[in-house]
Amino acid sequence: MTSLVRYRSFLPVRDILDNFFSEGVFAPQSEFSGSSLAVDVKESEDEYVINASVPGVKPGDLSIEIDDDVVAISVLDLSDREIGKSGYIVRERKVGNCRRKLRMPGVLDAGSATASLDNGVLSLTLPKSLEAKPKRIAVKVSS
Repeated sequence: MTSLVRYRSFLPVRDILDNFFSEGVFAPQSEFSGSSLAVDVKESEDEYVINASVPGVKPGDLSIEIDDDVVAISVLDLSDREIGKSGYIVRERKVGNCRRKLRMPGVLDAGSATASLDNGVLSLTLPKSLEAKPKRIAVKVSS
């Protein structure tokens, strides 16, 4: 039987430098657990929008938790039942559970957060808390 091996160059220093220079100081900090969960985070004046790729995942297999400024997205992938079956030569598709935590730069209004799932993309809208929004103070002129 022939086994296929994916070629990967050994350049961990390059990955470290790429991550250092590509992520800003105020970018959301993240933590991986299990398989990777690719996300995009977009910020506007009033909210953050997180889009995560979750192909083939049903809404009931997703869990989203918000604690102050930390968002945790968990995916339960039931396709790992097939692992015991023989016949695979290459198995690269994501199998198993994954969890992704993102520390956002500001406090979130968790009660107003919304989530939707469309064509394998989770869209999570996280409004900023009133205390996280910039405040403008008018200056009065005294005569």
